[in-house]
Amino acid sequence: MYRDNSILPPELIDYTINFLHNDSKALKACALVCRAWLPSAQLHLFYEMCLEFEPSHNFRIESILRQRPDLAANVESPSARGNT
Repeated sequence: MYRDNSILPPELIDYTINFLHNDSKALKACALVCRAWLPSAQLHLFYEMCLEFEPSHNFRIESILRQRPDLAANVESPSARGNT
């Protein structure tokens, strides 16, 4: 367990990160600021996930997301498409 020593209130952190919801570069930077910022940044970074794969590969999205349950909890719109 980590201790959040942030001097900013959590509501302000969430508001700031929510404001950046369409800026993946800024969200990635926020995710690296401190552990307290990571969950809010991940929520936006992994909201929509699209996996691209070769047509010869057989896999299921569920099996991939099961490997990373910490990220899968944030994925609201998973999809997959094959490269042609």
